[in-house]
Amino acid sequence: MNAITVRSITTSAHPEMKKIFWSLFVSTRGAANRVKIMSLLRNRPSNPNQLSKNIEIDYKCTSHHLKALEENHLVEKLQGGGITTFFVSPLFEENQKMFDEIINVA
Repeated sequence: MNAITVRSITTSAHPEMKKIFWSLFVSTRGAANRVKIMSLLRNRPSNPNQLSKNIEIDYKCTSHHLKALEENHLVEKLQGGGITTFFVSPLFEENQKMFDEIINVA
């Protein structure tokens, strides 16, 4: 099995975007949870409570990961009626091939 590194990512993307994806989805402690969150959001927009139940982690932990993803412009939120719903962002959609490459090898 070949080890994946940020340089071994073959998907064409800006080098800085590769670093962001690498940091968020591979090299940090919460990477596995962020991968689960993004995988769920790709299929269905959700609120933090739904996400925390689906991936079986604490609500506060889910909120922390969503904040990191939002700060890196990979998710967007829509607030209304006391509910905050998260969606994948256009930036993530443009780079989802890289996400797939990372999660399929890592």
